[in-house]
Formats: sequence, C-alpha cells, structure tokens
Amino acid sequence: MKSEKEPYAELIRQTRQLSQASRKDLANAVGFARSTVGRQVDQLVQEGYLVELGPEAMSSAGRPRILLELNPEAGCFFGIDFEARSLFGIAVDFAQNTIARHTITHRQAPSADQLIHSIKMLLQHLQDEVGNLPPLSIGLGVPGQVDSDKGLALHYEHISDWNNIPLSDEINSSFKVPVYLENNTRTMVLAERWFGSAAGCNDLICLNARTGLSVAVISGGHLLRGSHNLAGEIRGWRAPRCGDTKTLKTLEEVGALSAILEPYAGEGNDLTAAWDRFQDQLKFNDPEANKKLADIACVHGETTAALIQLLNPEKIILTGPLSEIGDNYLEMVKATSKSALEGLHCSMPSIQLSTLGLYSGAVGAAALALQQWTPDIEA
Repeated sequence: MKSEKEPYAELIRQTRQLSQASRKDLANAVGFARSTVGRQVDQLVQEGYLVELGPEAMSSAGRPRILLELNPEAGCFFGIDFEARSLFGIAVDFAQNTIARHTITHRQAPSADQLIHSIKMLLQHLQDEVGNLPPLSIGLGVPGQVDSDKGLALHYEHISDWNNIPLSDEINSSFKVPVYLENNTRTMVLAERWFGSAAGCNDLICLNARTGLSVAVISGGHLLRGSHNLAGEIRGWRAPRCGDTKTLKTLEEVGALSAILEPYAGEGNDLTAAWDRFQDQLKFNDPEANKKLADIACVHGETTAALIQLLNPEKIILTGPLSEIGDNYLEMVKATSKSALEGLHCSMPSIQLSTLGLYSGAVGAAALALQQWTPDIEA
C-alpha cells in the first residue's frame, strides 16, 4: 500500500526528470486527474519544493503553460561512497546540482568504529559546506554485503570487525534524516546509467577495482541484487593465468588494486602513498610499473570476457582508481577481452572508463537518497 505522501514524491520525481513542467505535463506523467494534480502541485509550491516560473513564451496563439521547476533551496541530499581506505562524499541541492564534495583517506585499513567515525566526519564537513540548506536524506554506498531493507552493513572482508552493523540507525542517530544503504558498486552502476556515458543503457556492467574487486549489473533496465543480495560477488572466482601467475589464486588477489601496489607500499603498508608512487613510475615509463599495469589489465580483460559471455551487456564501465590512468589501461583491457572472445559467437560490447571519476559511487548514493526521499506533506 502506498504512503499518502507518495503522490507528492512522484510529482517531484517527474519534475526532476522533465526539468521544467506544467501541471498538465505532470498530470499526464503520473496518470492522475488534472484537478487532483493541480491541488497537489499547489501544495508543493506552498511548501517551497516547487517554484513557478510564470507563463512560457508562445510563438502562436493559445493559452501559455505555467511552468514549474524544482526549488534548489528546498534542501539537499548527501551521498557517501566508501571502502577500506577512501571515503568520497558529495552534496547536491534539491534540483540535483552538486554543491559540495570532499574526500577522507586512511593510510591503513581502519577498524569499524574508526570507519563509522570517518563517515560522520565526512557528513559533518558536507553539512558545514552547504550552510543553512537543510539535509533531507543520506545515501550510503557501502562495500561488501548489505541488507538495504534493514539498513545493515553485513560483511566487508577488508575491515576485520565489519559485521552486522546497523549503519542506517548509527548515522540517523547523529543526523536525524532518513538514511538509505546500497552496495557501493551498485551505486556506481546506477550513477553511470543515470548521469554517465551509459545514460539510458538497459544492459550494463560496472567492474570496480579498489581495495576489493566487485561487479554490479543492470539487466533489462533493472539492478540485479540476487536472491540473497549477493549478485556481483566475484572476488572468490579463480583467477585467469595472466602474467607470471603460476599458482591458482582468487580473482581479487590478482585483480584488486593491492595486487600491483604492494612493492610501492613500504613498511607502513600505506596504499595511498603507494598509488601515488605507482602513478609516478608509470609517468617515467618504468618497466616494472608498466608490467604490473599490463598484468592487472589482463586480469580485468579476462574477467570482462567472462561477464560478456554470461550477461551479454551493451556496455561495460571500468570504475575505481585505475580508470584515472586513462586510455593505456583501457586499451589493454579491451585487447585482452577481445582476444579471449575470439572464435566465440559473442557480441563485443563497448568497454569504457567511468566518465564520473572517483566520485561515481557518491553521485549514485546521493541520487538514490533523493529518489527514495518523500516530502513531509499530508494528503
């Protein structure tokens, strides 16, 4: 049964989708009587969620439409995407314009309590940045397994005590707004479909290589979660025999970022500094760095080839820090994938780098928050 507030939320969603709309446009979009929609729109205007722009310019005779749009000052939404060492936060206003962004980095993997503290610090920084604009809801892109309905972070391999954490309640207790959870690679694939180069794509895969390795899938226009919310958990797959690999390893052991950064991490195992050193070595065309990039690109290319055969996507988007390296990495992934599929009756999809950069998961989390939020209006 729908909430009494749902019609108002749907009108806001339709206005966001249409950018500018008249009452008639909105009535047609939601399929309700124009008189009913008119009253609801009037209420949304009165509450400050919508603003009237006045009559549109007319080039011919007829009654002009009174156009409406979202009021950017009605509030804001926060999106957080995090993993073991990096947290990315973004704030968007009510009209979905980005108004703040911030990053927090851990030199070493934190405990669960430390990570939750960092999430709260990041949210507080965003709140300070937006000033008097009231936060309306928060979206969290959470690594590992989640229970979105219960707001639980179930398990994340790279934080030793990250198990069955009531993360929605924990964050809500500090910020007093609704908190929505989703796996972070899934927030990335949603962001790429809504705002990135895969806009409108109905069959899409994101391969995300960071501290861990995971996949998110949109098939037939629907986000795949699986019967136990485990869709995309590929890290335990057996790795392809790329490079000098002589023993069987898991896909995550050879395909996550740590697989190439260990020689650059030093005694403190600071993978953030290691990433900077690795990038510097690539700029100087260091043979060892080039080989490590080729090895991990080979793993990702073999993995995309397997996913192409399994799911037949239209596009595959590569996300995570490696996407910042650019075409050198991309072309190696493409070449390996194409070679792996040679001779098979298989349609080669477009393989691309994320156009949203390192904030793609946060963008998707913020969009998820604003889409699920409902205004506090009684029918």
